[in-house]
Amino acid sequence: DLVADEAVMAELREAAERFVAETEAALAVEAEGAESGLRRRAGKEFVVREYAYGVHLGLDNAWLRLGVNRRLLDVANAYLGMWSKLEYVDLWYTPPVTEAERRSSQQWHRDFNDRHLLKAFVYLVDVDEDAGPFEYVPRTAPGGELDSLWPWRPLGDNYPPQDELAQRIDGRSVTFTAPAWTLIFCNTCGFHRGGFATGKPRALA
Repeated sequence: DLVADEAVMAELREAAERFVAETEAALAVEAEGAESGLRRRAGKEFVVREYAYGVHLGLDNAWLRLGVNRRLLDVANAYLGMWSKLEYVDLWYTPPVTEAERRSSQQWHRDFNDRHLLKAFVYLVDVDEDAGPFEYVPRTAPGGELDSLWPWRPLGDNYPPQDELAQRIDGRSVTFTAPAWTLIFCNTCGFHRGGFATGKPRALA
């Protein structure tokens, strides 16, 4: 609802469908044992990325234009209490996992790169429990009631013992299952996890 321009939404939907289709075609090539050229980050091979870091995007890019959309920026600036800076834009595709255990960001963690951090996730497909929904523990960001639980540190090891954290948060986490084109704003300095897709793929911007 924040992006009321139907022409903008049509462009985003087309770009999303293209990303999903191209990724799935490349994954099929990979399954046959051939090189696919898909972008992945070391340690998070379970996620396929459209851009990752270090790419240059122009204002002809629909996702960059969404990232600097005035209404989204107003939300970010109001929350942070300062003029925010867009750090990066990316699209992620997470196929269903074959492993039984969570890895990397599929586990509870804090993002380490800034104490004042707000991310905006847009689901590009319907996301239910089988698609690895985003999960969050409210009030764990710096300054929150629960920020003393393995406190945020810059460039720190922000993955606590998972069983111990689960006991300490005692069912406080929130799971964001939602239809496609749901937008989630989140301070990811608080504990969160996602992408543990078990039955169907998840795609988001």
